[in-house]
Parts: sequence; structure tokens; C-alpha cells
Amino acid sequence: MFFYLSRYPSVYLRLASEIRRTFSSGRDIEVGVLLSKCKYLRAVIDESMRMSPPFLGTFWREPYDSFKDLFIVDGQIIPRGTMVGVNPYCIMHNEEYFPRPHFFDPERWLEPDEDKPEDPYGKERRTMMRAGFAPFALGETGCLGKAMAYHEISLVIAKTLWYFDFHRAPGEAGRLGEGVPGSTDGRHLKGEYQLYDLSVADHHGPLLQFIPRGDLGDELRESPQGSYGPD
Repeated sequence: MFFYLSRYPSVYLRLASEIRRTFSSGRDIEVGVLLSKCKYLRAVIDESMRMSPPFLGTFWREPYDSFKDLFIVDGQIIPRGTMVGVNPYCIMHNEEYFPRPHFFDPERWLEPDEDKPEDPYGKERRTMMRAGFAPFALGETGCLGKAMAYHEISLVIAKTLWYFDFHRAPGEAGRLGEGVPGSTDGRHLKGEYQLYDLSVADHHGPLLQFIPRGDLGDELRESPQGSYGPD
């Protein structure tokens, strides 16, 4: 978010204005009604996560583990044993779903109102974008901490813009995080924050049984902090 705010001055000014107009003191910035009224803040958060999703790897899976019938995608039968997946960066930069996908535009997430009656995207397009918006993953793999993450991001950005102004560092240092025009490895977009994939491992088990050792279990049972439940 800081990368994009430092490169889109109109977005920066509008967001700073919303925060400084909504709250009368930095101490008032907390999770609640006032913070939830900051619609442009939420739009900036969503657009930042669309442009730069928090994970980049494709979640490969074998669909027949949980899908017993034939698995069909666009009329094509996916054979048993085939690993399938959808890459979050690719789908959230697919122009079929997100017009001007490499342009940072929080407006795409805002419904028209009295101050902005025109709607360049339209309800149908916005519904499609919402369906393809998956920075926290979807379904069974969806992040349980989504609501907390939104709260934390909102508080950090709101408090920062309340207490500080900021801008890009001068010179070469200010270009850190940019793409390099002319690069042939896909990192050629100067206005897009450059991310790098990180692979992690899955696992199954172990399942363990824990048995109190000697009479040490009595110490745990007597301690309110260490109680492990009834006999």
C-alpha cells in the first residue's frame, strides 16, 4: 500500500483527506463504526492486495480427493490424478475480469453515490471482480484471519496517515520495489510492486497422546494457568 500510495498522489491525497476528516484525534482511530465508514480506505486496501497479493504460488491439488464424480472444467474432463490450481496473481490480473489490470485504481471497488453518480465499471463487472478477488484464498483454504487482517491493515494505515505525511525517498533509493522497463523476465512494469514467490510444505499428522509424568500432572491440575481439563 505504501508503494502504491507514494506513486499515485491523487489516491494518497483522497485517502489522507478521508482519514483526517473522519477522525478528530489519533486516539479515536480504533476498530468500530468510524473506521468502517472509511470506504475509500477499504477500496485502497483491496486494490493493493489485488495488485500485490500476499501469496503468489499456485495452490495445486488433486480434486478427486474431495470430489468423487467426474471433475469437469469448461467442458473438459480432468483425469483422476491430475493436479489443478488457480494462481491468485494471474486471475487478479486477468483483463477479462479486471479492466486495466496493471493500473492501480481503488475506484473499481466503490459503488456509485451522490458524489460520484457515474460508474465506469458497472454493477455486473464489479460483481465479476468480487468473484475473482482472492487475496485470502477461497473455500476451504480461505484464511481464517481475514477479518483480523483487515482490522490491522486499516488501523496501521489510518494511524500512519493521521500522524504522518510521506513520500518516496529521493534518488535511486526511491525506486526500490519498482519493475525495470525493458526487462524480459516479466518484471518490466515500473508502477507495479515486485513480489517474489515462496514455497511452503504441507503435512499430515502426527497424532500423539500425552500422558502426565508421575505426579507432575497434579501440579498442572492445581495451577489455573496449566489446567489440562478434567480427569
